[in-house]
Amino acid sequence: MELAQAHGCSSEDAHALVEYVFGRPQGQPEQEVGGVLVTLASLCSASEINMDEAGDRELERNWERMDVIRAKQQAKPHGSPLPQ
Repeated sequence: MELAQAHGCSSEDAHALVEYVFGRPQGQPEQEVGGVLVTLASLCSASEINMDEAGDRELERNWERMDVIRAKQQAKPHGSPLPQ
């Protein structure tokens, strides 16, 4: 969602996509992971973003923030995907 927002996707379009996806039959996780990777690679190519470099930078940034990330996860209400 944050990546879509960063590329200019509106809240209205995001809600419409949620309705579209959840109106379809449930997919297979392994196939959906592949689809996400293909879509991400295509977006990165079209946006001239080096996917490998961006991933490496984010991993490095997160290793340095592990305590903050764990605390944020602990603060979430049980069973909720949203932060407090």
